[in-house]
Amino acid sequence: MRVPDRYVALDVETTGFSPQNGDRVIEIGAVAIENQCIIAKFSSLIDVDKMIPWQVQQVHGITNEMLYGEPKTG
Repeated sequence: MRVPDRYVALDVETTGFSPQNGDRVIEIGAVAIENQCIIAKFSSLIDVDKMIPWQVQQVHGITNEMLYGEPKTG
């Protein structure tokens, strides 16, 4: 399989695995890659006014305090 010369890799972190139960995306990250080199980066935390369970904080390291003052969802 041939890897494209240019692409964007995305990553998201969430409050859990169940959007139907109110879990939300709390971080979006992206890197643009060209010829196997990172040429641009983007990352943003999102304040969703929902507590992050302790067990989930242990997975990605994002705490409730880190989200205070960050952009809110619509």
